[in-house]
Amino acid sequence: MKISRIQYPTFCCGYQDKMMTLSNQEKLPLAISKNDVAVSLYRSKKLLTVTQNILNNRLSILDNDKWLSEICIWADEFNLSEEVVPRQKETLLESTTLYLFQDNITYLPNAIGKLEHLNLLNIRESQITALPESIGCLRHLDKLYIRGTQLTTLPESIKYINGLTEIDIRWNQLTNLPESLGQLSHLTELYLSWNQLIALPESIGCLSNLVELDISKNHLTTLPESIIQLKNLEWFYYADNPLQDLSVEVQQFLNRFDQENYGRLKG
Repeated sequence: MKISRIQYPTFCCGYQDKMMTLSNQEKLPLAISKNDVAVSLYRSKKLLTVTQNILNNRLSILDNDKWLSEICIWADEFNLSEEVVPRQKETLLESTTLYLFQDNITYLPNAIGKLEHLNLLNIRESQITALPESIGCLRHLDKLYIRGTQLTTLPESIKYINGLTEIDIRWNQLTNLPESLGQLSHLTELYLSWNQLIALPESIGCLSNLVELDISKNHLTTLPESIIQLKNLEWFYYADNPLQDLSVEVQQFLNRFDQENYGRLKG
């Protein structure tokens, strides 16, 4: 008996070949052209650049606001209220006056120089001994009042506050004044009484617009010759200083002001 061989349909073999082909394709990675690689690298590099720029800008913003953090930390340290020192950036930058009337304040932060719109800085009965050099950045400051503190000197940078018209620094511990004081050409009133001054800077004679000057209650033994250049003085009070060895010109200048009438110019 002859056994015949079973013949499978040819489409089955084709199907198996096709399945083998699909299976092999699934196992093999897709081919990528050199152009595709270049485009991918370019996009990755661009994404990294954008990300880096964003990070840099955010760091820059944080760095630019360090001054705000400094002021807020300082204000919190001395329990200064929001009314005295606002904690919001915009409100703080728009401030035109700053009143500090607390006896526990021992210093001013360097960031105070960022408050460029201040036209009045008034400090009383505090324990500060010095002002930061950044005070010179307060270009719009018109009046500077510091009374009853432990202040011993003024920073040289005060010369940059060109618009100052009044300085009242009575009842402090000032022992000297910077020569740069003479550059405040718009100054009309200068009150220095009740300090520890032993000398005045020669540059004081450059304050040509000075109308009122009070140097009483100090330790001055002499006055600079330049004092006679203050032609616009109408009120000069210099009582209670151990003045001696004054030149004839300086003595004649002093005689024009009545010390018994609080230094008013004699009629």
